[in-house]
Amino acid sequence: TLFRGLQGGSNTLETLVLSQNVIGNRGAKMISDFLKESSALLTLDLSWNQIVEEGCSNIFDGMTTNQVLEQLNLSQNRIGHEGGVSLSNMLKVNKSLKKLSVSSCHIPESCGGMLADSIFVNASIVELDLSWNLLGSTESSIVTAFAS
Repeated sequence: TLFRGLQGGSNTLETLVLSQNVIGNRGAKMISDFLKESSALLTLDLSWNQIVEEGCSNIFDGMTTNQVLEQLNLSQNRIGHEGGVSLSNMLKVNKSLKKLSVSSCHIPESCGGMLADSIFVNASIVELDLSWNLLGSTESSIVTAFAS
């Protein structure tokens, strides 16, 4: 498969667009493993791939050790609460990510405070798309953290 071909080999691939390929959680795990090894990938688009909480958590786990990727698009997947917690944890330690799009990912209000705290300590994010989530009243704390 494509993921097996990428693992352990490509240190020159800078952009990978897999939008609308229905990779699901299994593919997300393989992407996570690739992210842990990649030293060149700058842009990754995984939007519209039917990745749910577990798969999103795996990707964010891969991002905790990856300090190269600058742009990540996970829009139109289902991050949910579990994935939102993993996203928050990743944002606390990742220093390379500049643009993050997680629009329409079913991120619940229960993750809003955690995200605000993570964004406050993350100095690398310059563009963040959280539109069409379920953040409710926590949106203002996220905006405040981003503006700080």
